[in-house]
Amino acid sequence: MKARGLGVSLACLAWLAAGSAPAQPPNPVEPLSNGLLLTMTAADVMARFGRPSSDNRSVGGGIAYPDFSLTFDQRGIEIWHATLKRPGVRLSSGIAVGSRRADVERTVGGSDHVVVGQYDLDFRYDSDGIVREIRISPSEGVFKPVGKSPSPGR
Repeated sequence: MKARGLGVSLACLAWLAAGSAPAQPPNPVEPLSNGLLLTMTAADVMARFGRPSSDNRSVGGGIAYPDFSLTFDQRGIEIWHATLKRPGVRLSSGIAVGSRRADVERTVGGSDHVVVGQYDLDFRYDSDGIVREIRISPSEGVFKPVGKSPSPGR
């Protein structure tokens, strides 16, 4: 009888341990405050945000909106770079154009160039140390869906 009770106790402990896995730290970049996901295709972006203010994909460029611009691969499937150009679009951590250098350092652990998970972040500042542009690139070749593990071999 003692062995059965021990087995039940161990099973309960295993179940509790599995349910209390440490929470992963929040993603400091996605989702962006405007709903842009870095895994969207050009068609997805235009469906969500409408016609861009400029569309230079046919000559190897990207699409631009007043607050942000995106560079895609030749097929318009993968975002290669996203650039936040004006206040209003924030990273999920709250950092945006208009943030102070000290806030960037405290939030992402660096100020000019920092890699955070799958994100390669470049911050450009004005002479007063205020963010004037944020460039987001994939640190591992392509952006992966938020909350998904990288595929083997990618």
